[in-house]
Formats: sequence, structure tokens, C-alpha cells
Amino acid sequence: MQAIARLKPGDSGDVLDEAARKALHPDSPSRVINNHAFHRMLTEGIEVEYRRADGSMR
Repeated sequence: MQAIARLKPGDSGDVLDEAARKALHPDSPSRVINNHAFHRMLTEGIEVEYRRADGSMR
């Protein structure tokens, strides 16, 4: 979690928690698929939805 916070210092705790959850809890039972998904997260980033202060979703 601290490593993610260092990479994205301006993001809220909820956003960082969701990114960590996605990285640490793979969706597939297949290690190969999970390794590809994790590599994609490392190279392309992790998409996380969050609510802005004005109420809109990002």
C-alpha cells in the first residue's frame, strides 16, 4: 500500500485501497492469466472509479 501511495501521492485512501485490492486479489484461478493481468497493471496502470468532490464519478 505504501508503494502505491508513493506512486500516486495525490490520490485518496479509498482510491489507493481499491488499486491495492485489484493488484493483490486476482480474478482468475489461472496463474498464467493472473500474471498477464498483473503485468498489464504494471505497464498500463490500474483503472479505479472514484467519486469526485462535486459528486461526479471518475
